[in-house]
Amino acid sequence: MRIERNENHHSYRCWMNPDEYKQLKQAAGSYRDSLIIQLGGELGLRSFEIPQIRPEHLKHVDDHARLRVPQGKDTEGSGGKPGAKRARLGAFNISVSALL
Repeated sequence: MRIERNENHHSYRCWMNPDEYKQLKQAAGSYRDSLIIQLGGELGLRSFEIPQIRPEHLKHVDDHARLRVPQGKDTEGSGGKPGAKRARLGAFNISVSALL
């Protein structure tokens, strides 16, 4: 695992190889914890986005699912802070039965 302090010195970036990520998921204490890890690790959701997720944000389209994050990252200049009305969509293949 590689960890580096961000330029602002208030947070860190962490990179894991696939084996380390698999070990992290397996070490999760519950199905809920595993789902949280997957939302961050496989969809790239940020810590402030994960608690926003509700079953109604999940939509099935064709053969995959789409997830809407009500206040996703603002990519227009606020440094990654939540946007007022921004929505982030992502396709995914993780088990989401804990949301339902």
